[in-house]
Amino acid sequence: MEADRLATQLDGWSRAAISRRLAEAIVDGTDVTSAVVRVFEELQTAPGQVVPIGKLEDVDRKEVSIDGRVTTLWESDSPSIQQVGLIEDDSGKTKLTSWVASDQP
Repeated sequence: MEADRLATQLDGWSRAAISRRLAEAIVDGTDVTSAVVRVFEELQTAPGQVVPIGKLEDVDRKEVSIDGRVTTLWESDSPSIQQVGLIEDDSGKTKLTSWVASDQP
């Protein structure tokens, strides 16, 4: 039942994969509620997933995918920076930097 609920909230994860992760956590001695929270947070920030902006500090890697609205833009004084701004979603906001070398529109 919990795996079904999580599968509707996590794109790209099957009910079977979620069930396996939950079972592993419970076998390790974690109670069901804590296992659900832990597995949800792990899968939500796993590589290949769109990470909520409010969870970025919990992710231990250099590159992530996010989806949000750019709410503020300003020009940079540095010739190597194309633009700087703020991007946010329902979970939080963060600063973004678009580098000239990345050749982004």
